[in-house]
Amino acid sequence: MYVISILALFRLRRNEPGLQRPYRTPFYPWVPLAALLLSTTSLVAMVVFNVTIALAHVGLLLLGYAFFRRFYGPSQLA
Repeated sequence: MYVISILALFRLRRNEPGLQRPYRTPFYPWVPLAALLLSTTSLVAMVVFNVTIALAHVGLLLLGYAFFRRFYGPSQLA
């Protein structure tokens, strides 16, 4: 989820550059890029060395997404 949030940061900055932000990321884009690389490395290491925990994380992520789609569908997001 951390990787997804960092990717969302980059996409939001590219798509909405003039948006008001209450918090500025220090040394953007270098610190978020370093965090993205480190978190991706950690994710790959977890998958390689402990598949059971990786599958549990994927399952929880899919369960959360199913919950989101069920209770907060497209009609409620607008």
